[in-house]
Amino acid sequence: MVRGVLYSVLMAVILMGCSVRNHDNESIFELKGSYIGDASAVGKIVGYLPKSELFEGMELKTTDKPYGMILNYKDTNMNEDSMKETALYNASYIFTLFRNADWIEFRFGEKSMTVTKGKLEEWYRAELYKYENEEDLQKLIQKHLDDEEKVKQFMK
Repeated sequence: MVRGVLYSVLMAVILMGCSVRNHDNESIFELKGSYIGDASAVGKIVGYLPKSELFEGMELKTTDKPYGMILNYKDTNMNEDSMKETALYNASYIFTLFRNADWIEFRFGEKSMTVTKGKLEEWYRAELYKYENEEDLQKLIQKHLDDEEKVKQFMK
């Protein structure tokens, strides 16, 4: 029981640390409808998301469908659970805000993981692009990230 309480407290701390920063009172949802071919929009949105201070660069893959992107982060010896949560959290925002993003590869130094829009929406049982505000999206993300087993199953 103590372990469960400690895990819940840890998740709450992580999620509070993952809240999207507000840049000059601008909402990240003002960027909804962006396309991944717009590198400045990608950079701006990634700048709002958790671990943006570790962001090193991107590769946009828009020549052939399905469209996607590779986001490179500095290797900081981040533990695997933190990488998974960051990838799921950030992918949720990116798929909600970008019209044409189908997949994202997150590279944390030598480690990488890919999240597809289809698989993430299946996991959530929701169409991410339909979310119109940060509060509702945060509730969806938090509900799913709170279930450690569910996160492990998704990332297999």
